[in-house]
Amino acid sequence: MTFRALAKCAENSIEHLAVTEIIDGLEGILRRSNVNVELSSAIYNILILMYGQVNDFENAIRTYKGSKSADPCSLASILYVSSTVSPARYEDAIILLHTSDIVPGARGRAMIDSKALSYAIIACAKENEWEEGLNLLELYSGSSGTRVTVDAINSLIACAGRSGRPDIAISLLNVMESKYSTKPNSRTYRSAIIACNQAEHQTRRQMTAASSEDNSSRVSGLGFQWWEAALSLLRRMKECGLYPDIQTFSSAISACEAAGQWQRAIGVLRQMNADNVCTPNLYCFNAALAACEKGGAWLEAVELYERMESAGVTPNFISVNSLLIALEQACQMELAEHIYREAVKKRIIQPWKWTTCIEERQSRRIRAMDLHFCSVAMAKIALRNVMYSLFTRSPLLDLSKQDLVLIVGKGNRSQNNVPILLPEVQKFVSQEYGLNIARDETNLGRLRIRREDLLQYCQE
Repeated sequence: MTFRALAKCAENSIEHLAVTEIIDGLEGILRRSNVNVELSSAIYNILILMYGQVNDFENAIRTYKGSKSADPCSLASILYVSSTVSPARYEDAIILLHTSDIVPGARGRAMIDSKALSYAIIACAKENEWEEGLNLLELYSGSSGTRVTVDAINSLIACAGRSGRPDIAISLLNVMESKYSTKPNSRTYRSAIIACNQAEHQTRRQMTAASSEDNSSRVSGLGFQWWEAALSLLRRMKECGLYPDIQTFSSAISACEAAGQWQRAIGVLRQMNADNVCTPNLYCFNAALAACEKGGAWLEAVELYERMESAGVTPNFISVNSLLIALEQACQMELAEHIYREAVKKRIIQPWKWTTCIEERQSRRIRAMDLHFCSVAMAKIALRNVMYSLFTRSPLLDLSKQDLVLIVGKGNRSQNNVPILLPEVQKFVSQEYGLNIARDETNLGRLRIRREDLLQYCQE
């Protein structure tokens, strides 16, 4: 077997041989003195990629620098490795690109290798260095005539979105065809719409934080709405003959949800069915339900919930939570309690859990209500359900054996670590039932109602 055939065999056998065995074989070939320059170049190139397979950038760069006849393929290979290892070696990629003199037909920086440039940009994007990636794009592409791959620009758009710069993401999409001669594809639009969704959520979080920190503060009206940008991109995408996937639709719906634009969220959901491109999934329905909750559209929320089941989408905890908040805000308590009980029967909600409780310096296993993932609305409904069961003599809790213990959390996941659920539950039990409820001295994330108090309340 010739050396060239052996190299080709190694390249095609990655799935069948251990990569380390291929590396050892190629290193052995290169140590032979009679390997010609052309063949050694091909083997160096494969070896660089093999070291990338095992996340070994140091040996990959050693192999690249030791190549007797560096060429554009070797440069592209080492830059590909710099973009695939973890973490991506974006700084090394930039240096390699700037200092390499092995570009085909080089005339200054005008003819930098297209693949090499694309991989270097992807390496920057993977490490959220969008400015470095954009600098490379501006320096070596555009007017220079070097075209980068659509994957490289898509990575840069996604990176800008993750870094809180949706403006950069949209700007790149707008000029990538005219300036960089690269046509956007479905992933391009998806990345830009995701960036808009992330920006809308971030904007709303900032507005909420500003309002909570200073009650007298007034958040000025937003001149530019990222949810509108997401819907605009969705329209443009379809006009270009591109079909949104499920993640693109769900991101657009989620952007509307963050802004409380429930009509628009439902509109996108209906559009999915009308276009018959993809079927709404759980995330799409949950985002639309959350939008209805924020917009006070309780009737539409109920209709969406029913549509989920008819569409074969099983609601989850988040679905029920959003619906119950909407119903509680609209004072539709009877319907809310019915939906809660049905969700418990279907095990969508499982409020009871076994936990360890310390009483009189002894630990024992008890059943407790786990409410710390619940909204205040769901927690109130769950407690009403328990109290109702005590009166109907079908108790969910055996009061002859234990107190009613409620797991509400210490507020560690709340803003500024201030408990939200705990004081609300205490207030509700005290006002609604006149019962004494106190924090468990052995666990400050729990509340306890004494069984004696519950038995007396039921007898009155």
